[in-house]
Amino acid sequence: MKKILCSLLFVLLLFTVMGCSKTSSEPLDINALGQYVINNVEFDEHLEELDKTACLNLYGISVDCECCAYTSGSRPERFAAFQTANSDDLAAVKESIEAYIDYLDKGYSSYGPDQLPKIRSAVLIEKTNCLIFCISADNSAANKIISDYIG
Repeated sequence: MKKILCSLLFVLLLFTVMGCSKTSSEPLDINALGQYVINNVEFDEHLEELDKTACLNLYGISVDCECCAYTSGSRPERFAAFQTANSDDLAAVKESIEAYIDYLDKGYSSYGPDQLPKIRSAVLIEKTNCLIFCISADNSAANKIISDYIG
């Protein structure tokens, strides 16, 4: 009887743990991710939140998608997360972000070469139909924080 009770308790505990964990089929809440990144990643300057229109315009994105974005006023530090309906739209968003990173690299080459290591080590992570982009004071740490959050 004791073995059966212990087995049942173990199975119940297993289902409880599985129910609390994030599954890959759950959509990523990019706004919650944005808040998490702003509160846990080191930035040299306070980042301001952008609305959807400003975000899409800043990054030159023409596909319909959801976005969450924060930007710095005078440094290249940024955070943006995009959620698309399909992989083709995600590829278009990624192309726009890569072009934006190149734009920052060229601009800061003469304007602020001390910022180039940040730009050239930008975090770019794809997960399902999401793209996460971050330039911070410590991109290696930002990559780990974001990766741990999204699983």
